[in-house]
Amino acid sequence: MRPITLSNAGDFVQVAIHTQAVLNTPFSIIRTIGKAKFTKQNFYPTEAALEQVFTPIKNLPDGTTAQTLQANGTAAQEGIRTKEGPALQDSHFVPALQLEEGATVGSKRNIVILIVESFAAENMSFLNPELPESLTPFLDSLSREGLLCTNAFANGRKSIDAVPSILASMPSLITSFAVTPYATNDLNGLPDILKEMGYYCAFLHGAPNNSMGIRAVSHLCGVDNYYGKTEFGDDSKFDGAWGIWDEYFLPFAANTIGTFKEPFCASIFTLSSHHPFKLPKEYEGVFPQGETDLQRVTPYTDMSLRKFFEQARKSDWYKNTIFVITPDHSTLTGHAPKYKTPIWSTSIPIIFYAPGFIKPGRYNAPVQQLDIMPTLLGLLNYNKPYFAFGRDLNRDSTLQPFVINYGTNQFQLIQGDTLLVRDNKSLVAAYYYKTDSLLLNNLLAPAGGAAAGNSSAAGAAAGASTSAGAAAGSSAESSASAGASVGSSAAVSSASAGAAAVSKAGSASAGSSASAGVPAGANTDSDYAIIYNAPQIQDKELLAKQNAFFKAIIQQYVNRMIDNR
Repeated sequence: MRPITLSNAGDFVQVAIHTQAVLNTPFSIIRTIGKAKFTKQNFYPTEAALEQVFTPIKNLPDGTTAQTLQANGTAAQEGIRTKEGPALQDSHFVPALQLEEGATVGSKRNIVILIVESFAAENMSFLNPELPESLTPFLDSLSREGLLCTNAFANGRKSIDAVPSILASMPSLITSFAVTPYATNDLNGLPDILKEMGYYCAFLHGAPNNSMGIRAVSHLCGVDNYYGKTEFGDDSKFDGAWGIWDEYFLPFAANTIGTFKEPFCASIFTLSSHHPFKLPKEYEGVFPQGETDLQRVTPYTDMSLRKFFEQARKSDWYKNTIFVITPDHSTLTGHAPKYKTPIWSTSIPIIFYAPGFIKPGRYNAPVQQLDIMPTLLGLLNYNKPYFAFGRDLNRDSTLQPFVINYGTNQFQLIQGDTLLVRDNKSLVAAYYYKTDSLLLNNLLAPAGGAAAGNSSAAGAAAGASTSAGAAAGSSAESSASAGASVGSSAAVSSASAGAAAVSKAGSASAGSSASAGVPAGANTDSDYAIIYNAPQIQDKELLAKQNAFFKAIIQQYVNRMIDNR
């Protein structure tokens, strides 16, 4: 027995803020004394300037989103151009999901979100054809029958991070959102919104019902009912470690869903591909062995997914359902060198599957778990304002595709074919991440070199001891972050970009000169000095715009969590 934590308290409340009352014990108070809190950021000194660059509020009253990434024009589509090598292209807007002939958005289709434990992109042959044999024959087939997002990434690194990312479009930057003091904020997640539309919402996970705080976090996202190991009711199918074997729990989930009143939203979390990577004895030696422990058990979960769909296809609700398949996170310990880098170690497959509704295809622009909620709401033609850090892949034409996550004590942003990396103070790296998959050439450094403060090819900044919003409970991470710890006299932040930076960021033109110094009139904070003194970057103003967008997301994330808005 041990006292509950913030990630468990959501089990006992209907309103998020009431978790503080649940935790109002001497243990909880003592445990949180001296823990770090976020400190407001001031990259943009006014809300108006910030909102011009990025806002997480969708469907504003005038019927258009307010996100204005960068000014329109040729440069906005050309990306960063290096003196040698291809242009870093930004894609023109193309809706990701094409509908079958006669299909229309707006009907109240059921939603099933399958969250597959640790299914990293590295282990999927439909994303890595060089694998010696397929570990996922069923998922291979599903990737051809649905819309496969080939360039997708997780927004966190733990299972507990995935639930708010997927169900509330809330990333876990710096530390797991679910264990920060701000997890008591109102999330207004996908289940909350769907319930307003008459949906029944449930979460199904074969683990013991209080495992990892998943039930509590799903509850705070608006889920009505949770079905776990207790509801499954047969401990003979317990794996001895995490919960019910996938091959038994997933058909149970399909049958349970069949009892729900339509329309419904069901989120199903697998578990058999979790460490310690056990297999039922009868399957030892049956599947391809792969080269890692995870690869050894991956085919078992793939088989279990096949059994789920075999059962679901017998049901009346199946043909009126949108399925989303996404891992909770990647493996974090990649086998191939590419997947050991901080950004590719978060690479995952995401598939939208709805026979008769969504056309099969591939979408190659950057996608993240945060995009799942807005995209689903768009497919349901939901037009009221709501909060989400991601974008609707079909309708968000004013917000260029991007990915935001956090790794190795650094923020990471993908936009176009560019990866930008920020530590707690400034921009430290930029990579052409598709052709330079090992992240060996930092474009901010002299050709072939590493920028000062960027000590590794993977983009780990030397001296980046903390995050921009120091993680609660980690003293090593709370010493000098942009979200300074409690008692700190001031938050660390780059010099404010301000309205002038927004104006500057919106005025790029193609073919910017590669002068050695900062042009007259440009913002003179450390980021802009780094950018304008980088000899490998030709289109410096575009990179400055991308960095301005990067800072806007960070400021919105930190400040809105503090303000609970």
